[in-house]
Amino acid sequence: MYFSNPALAGYLAESGVIVFDMNGLIVDDEPVQLQATNAALRKEGYDTQLSERQWVDWCVGRKPREWLPLVLQHAAPDEEAILRIMGSKDAIYAEMIGFEARGIVRAGFYELIESIKKQSGKKLAVATSTTRGGMEIILGERNLNVLHLFDYAVCGDQVAQAKPDPEIYLKVKAHFGENLRYLVFEDSSPGIISAAGAGMTCIAVPNRFTIFQDLSMAAAVIDNMLPFARPVLEPSCSTEPKKCAT
Repeated sequence: MYFSNPALAGYLAESGVIVFDMNGLIVDDEPVQLQATNAALRKEGYDTQLSERQWVDWCVGRKPREWLPLVLQHAAPDEEAILRIMGSKDAIYAEMIGFEARGIVRAGFYELIESIKKQSGKKLAVATSTTRGGMEIILGERNLNVLHLFDYAVCGDQVAQAKPDPEIYLKVKAHFGENLRYLVFEDSSPGIISAAGAGMTCIAVPNRFTIFQDLSMAAAVIDNMLPFARPVLEPSCSTEPKKCAT
């Protein structure tokens, strides 16, 4: 049993497939994502700069194709402009992250996937809104070197609808089968809603950018992925933190 908390241990034990989001959940890279986006906007000649609040409200857990038109609504960006900004952002992000992703891994991630891999019959998957190239930058040999541990991966450029639409998790279910039980680890409200829409149980592990989002559809909200992780918010809380009984 990995988690000391009986409820968390139960969710893990009864699930045949465990699915992880990536940005903000595996690596605490939201500050880097924000910096790279603002640098890309400047590079492409836009004066708009996103604040942390705007990043949380508009961007976290969603694909750039969704939020870039919102950010640049005054400029009515066309598809070519969006692709150009996305390309610049990805290149800047890759340069900024360098080989340093190991330093921003969320607590307990390594221990959790190692424990899951030791449990016979359980499968691991990634369902991330980032591109496949972006996923490989973080999870590939250059950085965390864990991509080979996952049995399946779906990225944002492989789905038509972004989270909170359930498409990305429905693709995971289509790959492994309808008859298995699924447990998802997510950090943001759009991801939790997406997983719930696919009929999957979700455990939220928010970061400082997502801690005050509406996490009410998660089965549990915990502070990290270590064995002694504990609930930190009531699931129904969306505006102010409320300590749970321990």
